[in-house]
Amino acid sequence: MAQSISPATLRGQTVSLYMLAVRGGTSLGGLLTGASISLLGVRHALLLNGALAIGAQLLIGRKWTRPEIGHAT
Repeated sequence: MAQSISPATLRGQTVSLYMLAVRGGTSLGGLLTGASISLLGVRHALLLNGALAIGAQLLIGRKWTRPEIGHAT
């Protein structure tokens, strides 16, 4: 979907960023989850990871839906 709504000049960059997020995010998330499980145990580590994921999505959503200061929409 991101590729279909992006301008033709940015399609390659859009796919590149998507692949970085999907492949890189999975690897980094697995590493951090494994480390947090070693420190906190499975239940607490997954609870912490879920809370952090929800918090990150709320911050990203807030940033994307907020109009920039000084720009009229």
